Amino acid sequence: MLNKFFPNMENFETQVKKYRRENTQLEKEKAALAEKAKAGEQRSIKESLNQSKLQGDYNNLKRFVDSLPDEIKQQAKQAQRTQFSER
Repeated sequence: MLNKFFPNMENFETQVKKYRRENTQLEKEKAALAEKAKAGEQRSIKESLNQSKLQGDYNNLKRFVDSLPDEIKQQAKQAQRTQFSER
């Protein structure tokens, strides 16, 4: 009776081994992709923080420049033109 089922059992066992190997490979790929995604997410967060900091610095400088009296702005522009023409 066992002889009747033995070939089918061997085929089944072979198939299970193939599936296990494939599953192991897929798990490794999944882990590698998860690691890449995590690294990309961290880089994206760092870039967002850096961009927010730069935007904040820009806004602070703009407020400072806007608060300067017009005559100081004119003097700065003239000094800049003079420096540019000397080059």
